[in-house]
Amino acid sequence: MWIFLIGALVLIALVFGWGFFEYQFERVVLYPQTNVAVELCVEKNKTDNVSTAIIEKLCAAAESKPITATNGGLSGRASPSAESGGYFEGFVTNDFKEYIVTGYDIAVDHYQVDKTQLDSEEELDVPSPQRNTYSVRNIWLEPEKTDQFKSFGEDSNLIPDMSIYENDAVDFSWYITNVEGVQISIR
Repeated sequence: MWIFLIGALVLIALVFGWGFFEYQFERVVLYPQTNVAVELCVEKNKTDNVSTAIIEKLCAAAESKPITATNGGLSGRASPSAESGGYFEGFVTNDFKEYIVTGYDIAVDHYQVDKTQLDSEEELDVPSPQRNTYSVRNIWLEPEKTDQFKSFGEDSNLIPDMSIYENDAVDFSWYITNVEGVQISIR
């Protein structure tokens, strides 16, 4: 009698739970951290209460992983602007061939560059080196596509007081770090 009951429970669990097990198997084993896993997640989590755009962003974030520059990277241009109190703007292009980028960080370094001022015996009022980071998340940047960014509000601390750039001894550099994304895969 107990064997029949246990068998019936197992059969019920398989019949009613198969869809969940199939979804997890495809998402975690067959297509981990790929665009297919994002698609499966969106299909499984569709609802009338939350927009598809929000579900897509959440699924992309859940499936994203750090990307190393083994077969491409992000490239672009950026610069500070003195308009409206100063901001940092630019664009990046996805040069990865097999990844969709879902997020990245931009680091900006401000530093002194004039060698003549460095050799001076006078004490100079030159700003100390400074690094600021700006995060870009919840994007879907396919290969060879471009994303534009601009820092606003609290992020405007990427640019210290713009008057420091009037001094030829101060300059900046920027670079992209912490790139995340999903691998492109087909079923």
